[in-house]
Amino acid sequence: MTITSPDTVRAAPGQPIPRSFVGDFSILLVATIWGSSYLAMQIVGATISPPAFLALRFACALPLVAFAARKSIASISSNEMKVGAVFGFLLFAILFLETTGVKYTSAANAGFLITLSVLLVPAFERVICRVIQPRLVYAAAALGCMGCAMLSLSNGFSPRSGDLIIIAAALIRALHITLLGRRSHVMSSTLNVTFIQLSVVLLLSTVIAFATGHSPFNAATVAGM
Repeated sequence: MTITSPDTVRAAPGQPIPRSFVGDFSILLVATIWGSSYLAMQIVGATISPPAFLALRFACALPLVAFAARKSIASISSNEMKVGAVFGFLLFAILFLETTGVKYTSAANAGFLITLSVLLVPAFERVICRVIQPRLVYAAAALGCMGCAMLSLSNGFSPRSGDLIIIAAALIRALHITLLGRRSHVMSSTLNVTFIQLSVVLLLSTVIAFATGHSPFNAATVAGM
């Protein structure tokens, strides 16, 4: 019997694949799908309002999350409800700004500028959580922020309105990531919190869509869904 190393997975006899490769490939796949979503938002957003688009998007996503969390949904705690509601509101703000901003800038700019959220997390952690990172981390983050600034000012010293909206979304996303990481230790089920977050986004986007006269049902017809 052949014993496979814990650091490898075997796709076929005699052909071990490093787990690091599987992980890297998975991350690349996620990045590809995530990056292409900005182009999709730009295309669909040309005919559908942001709240209607989000309502349709989360109406499709929520049943999948509900199915994944079917064993734990019945035992959702009040703490998970509160955490999910707060972070659901933040998530709605992020996605609403992203969906709006990408209409007024390029999909490439939107995709790059939203990564400011990752660069800002160390700064947010230092201020909010008192977590101090090595100086190299802050230097790299500052350099990345400078690169994003140069990207948004590529047409002169007057950034497009869409760039500023995406930067606002990045700031809220950095706050969302930081606070979520700080509260993760008190969550008994991340699936439950995710379910609540998505439910809040669906509720807010649906209410705002109807309140502004942009029915998600009509939007679905326009989009050919």
